[in-house]
Amino acid sequence: MTFAMLVTILTCMGVIAALLSNRFRPEWVILSSVVVLLVCHVITPAQGFAGFSNPGVIIIAALYVVAAGIEETGALRFALEFLLSRPKRLSSAMFRLVSITAGLSAFLNNTPIVAILIGQVQVWAKKLGFPASKLLLPLSYAAILGGMLTLIGTSTNLVVSGLLVSMFHIHLGIFSIFPIGFVVLVLCGTWLVFFGSHLLPSHQVLVDMTENPKEYSVLMRVSLGSPLVGQSLASAHLRELAHGYLAEIERNSVMLDSVSAETLLKVGDRLMFVGGVDCARELKAIEGLETDAHSELDVKHHAREFVEVVLSAQSPLVGHSVKTSGFRRRYQAVVLAVSRDGVRLSQKAGDIVLQAGDTLLLESGANFAKKYRHSREFLLVSVLGDVNPSRKHKAPVALGILLGMVILHVAGLLDMVTASVTAALLMVVLGCLRPDRAKKSIHFDVLLVIAGAMSLGQAVLSSGLASVISHGLLELCGHSLVLSMVLLYCVTVLFSSVITHSATAVLMFPIAASMSHLLGVSVVPFAVTVMFAASASFLTPIGYQTNMMVCGPGGYRFGDYVKAGLPVTFLAGLGALCTIPFVFPF
Repeated sequence: MTFAMLVTILTCMGVIAALLSNRFRPEWVILSSVVVLLVCHVITPAQGFAGFSNPGVIIIAALYVVAAGIEETGALRFALEFLLSRPKRLSSAMFRLVSITAGLSAFLNNTPIVAILIGQVQVWAKKLGFPASKLLLPLSYAAILGGMLTLIGTSTNLVVSGLLVSMFHIHLGIFSIFPIGFVVLVLCGTWLVFFGSHLLPSHQVLVDMTENPKEYSVLMRVSLGSPLVGQSLASAHLRELAHGYLAEIERNSVMLDSVSAETLLKVGDRLMFVGGVDCARELKAIEGLETDAHSELDVKHHAREFVEVVLSAQSPLVGHSVKTSGFRRRYQAVVLAVSRDGVRLSQKAGDIVLQAGDTLLLESGANFAKKYRHSREFLLVSVLGDVNPSRKHKAPVALGILLGMVILHVAGLLDMVTASVTAALLMVVLGCLRPDRAKKSIHFDVLLVIAGAMSLGQAVLSSGLASVISHGLLELCGHSLVLSMVLLYCVTVLFSSVITHSATAVLMFPIAASMSHLLGVSVVPFAVTVMFAASASFLTPIGYQTNMMVCGPGGYRFGDYVKAGLPVTFLAGLGALCTIPFVFPF
């Protein structure tokens, strides 16, 4: 074993361990690994930073801006509300959800699609009388499956495509992988529509679910000069709420032993209500009630709104209590309640130690959602009652830009890099997106991870480690073409379940290239195998961002992903492995 090979092995092991620990930001982990490889002369500076000029990375950055323009104008929201309205049965809702989400995800970043549809799915749950958890995980799966339909569907596809261009000068068209993705979508979509709901959990009983998709404890105070002072609970109609109920009253730091309909309200009384997000809206509309931290939040009352957020693993709040994290000072927002795994936490909000995937109900300034909607600190930012997009008159323009980008590339008039960058620029020039919003929409941390991982992949290849691993894998499968692809697919799926799908694709690509070289066949079918396997992140919430986005709102546990994801992973692999050799012959 050479020195370069030893350094590469230790570096890869360190990267995987650091990513699994969730204690460090992925971009710093990857960039640190690049520095180690440069210092040890495993790769050259040119190889270390070649990823930043890779066509795939440039396209991903441009498509972030295109997707933000579509989202900012409301084009996506209006289309989804029209296409997905009024389902009558669970199977009908599932079919619409899977087919339309997949279709949109083929051309757009799936994160805003899932973010918008989470609220729509919760509305369906109320109307149809079943848990939202029956649809939220299929929503994420459909977005992943849709990304497999085109080359621009996911960053994984673009990364592998970029590596094929930079290393082998092989160019794939935007619809080159469509036949494979379509077969995978039909197999997995059929399973989800007819059988998927039976494997998904129902964490709430029917009565609780239909009224409150998620329950919170909401603390309110009777304000000074409130018209409620001196009124009984009955006359104030606080015992007749449509979306929640009064659980307890605290007066002068003492909990009242008995609360009846005739209990009279006094200034400063703290009232604890239990209910869903609609309960928070209902309470805000009652004159004379204010949130418990009302006087401490430096935002005028008329400019405040309720917001629901889901914490990401990258949030600086994870591992800290609401009080010690300085949440109010940092965000100018008050945490009213916290929900975890679909269940409200009954302890005082300030004492709750936050975890990734927690859903927080906030009262904030009116600009909170606009400021943090694209922040990496939150997987989801949703204004309760939501607001109309400020640039909805530009929706036709935004859709026209997206359609023009696809047509110009398919017609061969523009390569994908030029088409995507032009579309991103037009989104800003034609007023669909402000320049500052365009800048914020680009996830530079993701781009750093992808570009840095490409350097790590180069080290795996140039050090000879890829050849050694490939020899071992081929020995296991007896140098069989079919078995080698199956083994490559399984190993890639395993890695994508525990680290990011883009990083997995970059690390596995050199191994796939080496295997094809040793077998004396085309690299393309092996590269496409990695492409589909890295995207097949159905087994865990951490492998794909949309899986984590639905974790809190759906109340899912780790075992739910394994149980629901196993058959989908098997069917996706079956469809891909049976189709790839016909579309891309050896």
